[in-house]
Amino acid sequence: MKKKLPNLIPVSKSGIKKLLLTMKLALIIVFLSVLQVSANVYSQIYVNLDIQDKSIREVLKAIEQQSQIRFFYSDDLLVMNDRIDVKAENRNIIGVLDDIFSKSSLTYKAYENNLIVIVPRELLQQNKITGSVTGKDGAPLAGVNVVVTGSALGAITDINGKYSIDIPKESKSLTFSFIGMDSQEISIGILTQINVTMAESAIGLNEVVVVGYGIQKKVNLTGSIATVSGEEMIKRPVTNAGTMIQGLMPGVQVTQNSGEPGNEGVSIRIRGTGT
Repeated sequence: MKKKLPNLIPVSKSGIKKLLLTMKLALIIVFLSVLQVSANVYSQIYVNLDIQDKSIREVLKAIEQQSQIRFFYSDDLLVMNDRIDVKAENRNIIGVLDDIFSKSSLTYKAYENNLIVIVPRELLQQNKITGSVTGKDGAPLAGVNVVVTGSALGAITDINGKYSIDIPKESKSLTFSFIGMDSQEISIGILTQINVTMAESAIGLNEVVVVGYGIQKKVNLTGSIATVSGEEMIKRPVTNAGTMIQGLMPGVQVTQNSGEPGNEGVSIRIRGTGT
């Protein structure tokens, strides 16, 4: 028994009618997406059909009468009135449906509980976008977030800076973001491959760093910088501030010559004795 979707409002213009139809079918897909299909169930369903010059809806009704399959579609789909011929002798239901919709603008999506939804093919179509992300020096960037702008759909670049993402047909752009880099929004259009070169964020380059001989901007530094947070330091059960950073910063050697309270003899060397 087919289930009909009621018309929400009367329409007269074809453009508005098509929009409403698309919205209704999209809501159906979102609602049913929480169900998980069991391939084994459909692989065990077989039908016998010998139908000539009947509409698609009549063919689906004949399948329902032979099985526990139930089809869900909107009566607004005029394509359901197309006339077709179907001949199947003890054939699996999936193969029969593939033949019915192979040359149609409609397609189907199977769910659990023997429910099959018929929708316009364009609603289920997705485009695949691939590409790579590099820095200005040409080196690949791993871990870059690539998301469909305004959605939660996304991917992450691999160790070679490459990514692949399936996007809905109506997607307009991709947003690329990475720590310390300027985010970029790239229009998709008809592109199937998008390669991006990311630049360092101007905010990060202008950040001021306090060094032992004054202050400098990060962009002007030629040496190495190591930092340790106060939260890490106060976790240590020590009484001398010098021993708080012991083992936490590369190139920094902290030694303690005595355990006497107030006279620990702590010395700090940076990259060797000569410092």
